[in-house]
Amino acid sequence: MIIFSAIIVFFLTFFSIENNVYSQVTEQISNKKINICATSYPDYIPLSYIYQINNDAIFYNIFEEPLQNILNESNVSVKLQSNLTYMDNIYATKKGQCDLLLGMYNETQNEIKEFEQIEYLYPAIISNPINLIMLPGNVSKIRSMNDLKKLKGVYISKEYFSDYIMEIFENYDIQPEENIEKVYEKLFLGEIDFIVGGYYYHYIQAIKLGLKDYISFSKKPLWNIPMFIGLSQRSPNYKRLKILLSKKIVDKSFSEDVEKELKNHITELELNSVGVVPPSFILKQDTNVLTPADEIK
Repeated sequence: MIIFSAIIVFFLTFFSIENNVYSQVTEQISNKKINICATSYPDYIPLSYIYQINNDAIFYNIFEEPLQNILNESNVSVKLQSNLTYMDNIYATKKGQCDLLLGMYNETQNEIKEFEQIEYLYPAIISNPINLIMLPGNVSKIRSMNDLKKLKGVYISKEYFSDYIMEIFENYDIQPEENIEKVYEKLFLGEIDFIVGGYYYHYIQAIKLGLKDYISFSKKPLWNIPMFIGLSQRSPNYKRLKILLSKKIVDKSFSEDVEKELKNHITELELNSVGVVPPSFILKQDTNVLTPADEIK
């Protein structure tokens, strides 16, 4: 009986030690430092874009710093990488060449019908508001979408819309244009009645062109497009990132930090554009009736 009891104690002790060793090894693996790749839009200022300083290409994204902050304690280092186009970056994420796709829509966009192998992490982090841009005084005349059917509009072809919104455009006289300065010139010359596009994108474009004080945005967006973090299901770090991010991005403070990063970056871009002279085509307007554009609150 004594021998039997001793055997039981031996096995319990053995398995307890084995389990402790397993737990320690698992913890060490889960805390092992890893470097991950994140990618996004290479050309969607101010949310995500590449710009030049001297001969260096800098990839900026509003998610990067807040994301790195929440992953620091988990020993995960985030590096932004980009190919030439957003489509290329999507395919790189689908293949697992990049771990995260930052700011992806929850609907198909730009005729990209399938996002297989990329998993949306809920909730959405921020929204991309899509607004009307018009000459001051005209925005207040628009009471509903039906009012737009009598007017002529334009959107910038290299902007990023969901396919749902693109289908709605087909019900109106809203045509694509590539050159944003030409589009604003058409607006001021009365060749078009409105522009439809991302609030942040057009706010920055207006600043860069010296037009911020001569246009107005609709007080409410026509649509708010939720923007998510996408996780590659082929990422070698899929399980670890899924556990970490699913816990951390549900905290409201993360979304708040991303919004704060966006507003700070917009302020920085505004300061860098102080003194920009508006283009000559606004002189053809009666500037006495123009009122300042709506500020980002």
